[in-house]
Amino acid sequence: MNVVQLNNSGTTTKTSKGGSSGGASNANQVAYTSASAQNLSLVNVEQALDYIISQVDGCKIKVSISTNQDDQSVLNDVMIEFNTQAKSYYAKNGKVIEIPYNTIVTIVFPEVEGYRKPNDITFNTEELLVKEFTGMYEQEIVDITVNNADGLSVSGLTLYINDNPIILDESGKANARFAYGTKVTITTSPYGEYVAPSTSFTTGQKRREVLLTYKTQAIGVFIADIHGKLHTPDAWDSANNDIALGVYVGTETHSFVIAKQDVSTSTLRWGGYKKELTSIPAISSKDNALLDFDGAGNTPKIMAELAGYNDTYVTGAPAAEACANFIFPNGKNGYLPAIGEWNLAYANKTAIDDAMTKCGGIAIKSNYYWSSSQYSANYSWDLSWIGGIDLNSKVNFNYVRAFCAF
Repeated sequence: MNVVQLNNSGTTTKTSKGGSSGGASNANQVAYTSASAQNLSLVNVEQALDYIISQVDGCKIKVSISTNQDDQSVLNDVMIEFNTQAKSYYAKNGKVIEIPYNTIVTIVFPEVEGYRKPNDITFNTEELLVKEFTGMYEQEIVDITVNNADGLSVSGLTLYINDNPIILDESGKANARFAYGTKVTITTSPYGEYVAPSTSFTTGQKRREVLLTYKTQAIGVFIADIHGKLHTPDAWDSANNDIALGVYVGTETHSFVIAKQDVSTSTLRWGGYKKELTSIPAISSKDNALLDFDGAGNTPKIMAELAGYNDTYVTGAPAAEACANFIFPNGKNGYLPAIGEWNLAYANKTAIDDAMTKCGGIAIKSNYYWSSSQYSANYSWDLSWIGGIDLNSKVNFNYVRAFCAF
């Protein structure tokens, strides 16, 4: 490395490390001269600084990483990668690494299980002596409690976190950790006459508490709120319309919530014309079709099987996709209801219309709505809100309204 010295005479010289400065003829000597050191001009000082920087071997880069949780030990052995066109460099947390000037560098933060890693950073070293960066690894801790509304034990029941089973003990408590941005679905095993509670969310906070309660199923038509409570339409206060989830419909065996509005002001095609889906049944009997209450299961299967499929009219599954992308006020995604669910709603049409009005919803139109129940390669079941169950060609346009589980 070269060392630059400023002489009393106003002359700047460069000497090799461990050597001595030479005279004017020395190849390592550069001079910036003025009348006196006291009269050095700003231009000369800037030139000297530029020269000093040019003699440093490279830009010194320091990257410090941490997590949003209390435990930082998970980062002890993490090696941060510095990619350049010529080669890659590596350094641990907080260590300084030197890279030549005018080099495009990409800092690559490695994956750490259970954490969302920082975004990669690309920059040019330019002529900077030291450049510092920070990166945050983010994780959410989820504390889960399962109980029974009647005080019964939940010991031995199964909790499923993204399909991973956990057998509950008497406390009913479980704990899980996820990287930020992870879609989490928590379900529970059946428990007699009680409705198995479930929830889903996307991680994005340091810690979250989830309470899942086994309750007996409410029968009838109610207004559901975002906190999981049901209200009779007569008792509902319109001042609370902003927390209304939708209209709940329940029997002893089935329940769902109808969204307060259609997924779109426009009508949509079902998709998949001339293609009989194999992932869901083709139901040619009306009586059998009315037994289909699995809209939540049908929807992702339709989307998966028709992904990228072009029937010359449309690509994919517009109706199912629109429902799956519909977000209810509690953060849950919707689904395209099965014809059995639509028929149950139709049997309670008057009560649903009343509840929809009282919670500030938009009335279900006196038109046809798609279901997720398939009839054949060319047709699917739909329902008219003034005439009931029917069939329609998959190429035709119908209105679409999402349902969700309660």
